[in-house]
Amino acid sequence: MAMHLSHRRQAQPAKALNSWPACLLWFVLMSSICSAMAGDTSHLELTDGSIVIGEVLGMHDGIYRIRTSSLGNLDIEASRIRAIRSNDSTTPADVGSINPAANPTISPISDYGAEIESLKRQMLGNADLMQMILALQDDPALQQALSDPQLQGLIASGNLNAISQHPRFRELLEHPGIRAVIKQMQIR
Repeated sequence: MAMHLSHRRQAQPAKALNSWPACLLWFVLMSSICSAMAGDTSHLELTDGSIVIGEVLGMHDGIYRIRTSSLGNLDIEASRIRAIRSNDSTTPADVGSINPAANPTISPISDYGAEIESLKRQMLGNADLMQMILALQDDPALQQALSDPQLQGLIASGNLNAISQHPRFRELLEHPGIRAVIKQMQIR
């Protein structure tokens, strides 16, 4: 099944996860959150514009626990976090990915900025959903997919068409834990 995602998308409500592009965006966002919480140093951008650099230890009752080198452990409410970025320096060139700008049939992730923001806010602001995602970060199937250099390259490149065709992504769509997260997001 060929997918053509070259048109620009209008922002839609985050609960519209029944479409392929929304599922793809969800997966890309979830993989970013999981990798940011995998014990690596992350940059947390707060709603007031400040940046906290540290290791995300976990989340409980809507509060993230962050270990910083200078301030020790910090507890930050999810509603105060605008973005969590992994300190990973992997670039598309490092992993041999495809450049979406070179292929006009590929819709880059940047075309979905508003939808990604909406999904991110929904995920970060929902303690139950974040607990489900955090529980998945140690799942062997998800770890295997997130460590696949080809899939990571596709994610980094923003090649949604190729991500949707990748065998690991297609397997993950059938994973019970991931299906539960998607279902939880559709309910909201």
